[in-house]
Amino acid sequence: MKIKFIMCLLVVIVTTMTVSAQRQRYFLNNQNDAEHVNMDYKKNEVRINLLGSFTALPEIQYERFIEDNFGIGAVVGIALDDYIETLEKFSSYYLVYGRLYFGQVKPAYGFYIEGNAGLEILSIYDYSYGNNNYSNRKLEGFTSGLSLGTALGYKFLSRNNWVGEISFGLNRIFLNSEDDNMFPRFGIMIGKRF
Repeated sequence: MKIKFIMCLLVVIVTTMTVSAQRQRYFLNNQNDAEHVNMDYKKNEVRINLLGSFTALPEIQYERFIEDNFGIGAVVGIALDDYIETLEKFSSYYLVYGRLYFGQVKPAYGFYIEGNAGLEILSIYDYSYGNNNYSNRKLEGFTSGLSLGTALGYKFLSRNNWVGEISFGLNRIFLNSEDDNMFPRFGIMIGKRF
């Protein structure tokens, strides 16, 4: 699992390095609407979920801002341990999302709502032998499930383009899973806008 995580991390880093740091002129009205202030803002962002790192399910996120109040992105989460107490069946997940921001001062800043869709890779275990304890289980294989979800969050942005973010979401797994189930997504993230 660690090799998969390292490979995904390298792919994300190489991809983000090849994307040009495009800038767009952004006009912000002052309180009197008398004059406009020119601001350059960067349109790409990479974040890691610090909370996911503590649960052995690290998560890397990339976001591209389409408008000053809307962004699209992708999330990759890969389990580093074959058993995670809170998300027992997960091996990895891949999400795409769209976010609508409600901040007034800076582009893609402040409170947001998110809609997402994803692919989850789930581990299948056989508990039929032993005492049904997770240490006495046997990995039978993997299956996948498709999910839909939503999230709420708040994004902080520093003057030198460092980003902090807090989020909470809920996803439901549909197709091809053993049973339809819901799982929470929590995030305390740090990243860089470029």
